[in-house]
Amino acid sequence: MKNRVNVRINGCEYTLTGTEPEEYLFSLANFVDKKIKEIRSSNINHNDTSAAVLAALLICDELFKLKKELEELKSYYNDSVQRLEGLQEEFQRLYSQYNLLIEENTKLKEENKTLKESLEEAKRQYEDLDATFEAFDDEYQKMQSEVKILLEEKEKLEEELNELKSKLLESEFEIVRLKKDLNNRKIYRG
Repeated sequence: MKNRVNVRINGCEYTLTGTEPEEYLFSLANFVDKKIKEIRSSNINHNDTSAAVLAALLICDELFKLKKELEELKSYYNDSVQRLEGLQEEFQRLYSQYNLLIEENTKLKEENKTLKESLEEAKRQYEDLDATFEAFDDEYQKMQSEVKILLEEKEKLEEELNELKSKLLESEFEIVRLKKDLNNRKIYRG
């Protein structure tokens, strides 16, 4: 639907038509009217035509600068979109790595649990072996004490045996001497 409005620009009546709302068409006319008035107030030597041409040039300058700024913003936007896409890809990559790390962490926790259980079992076995070793050690100490006692008894018995051997030897010498004496007496008597 076309809108139609009557506007005044630099004292002249114009009819504007467009698909935009009436308020927009009025604001366009007011903007152009103000620009012309600014130019005329800054230099009273400008006639209506030159003021209109200068206003058109200033508006055109603003339009070109805005278009350039818009292009720069579009370029910045496109760069930002590309950076965002790159960041999203990086996020996805990092998220995948994160999930892999979570899985690995879970596996490591399970391995750690298994190792802890194995360690506990090894500790129990060690404690059992240690208790067995202590029992053997106690038995060994007892046996060493018994061996020491037996060695002392053996030494005493050896001393007694040596004494008895010595006495036996003396007795045998005495017997030999006595037999000799007895034989000598038989010879003298006889």
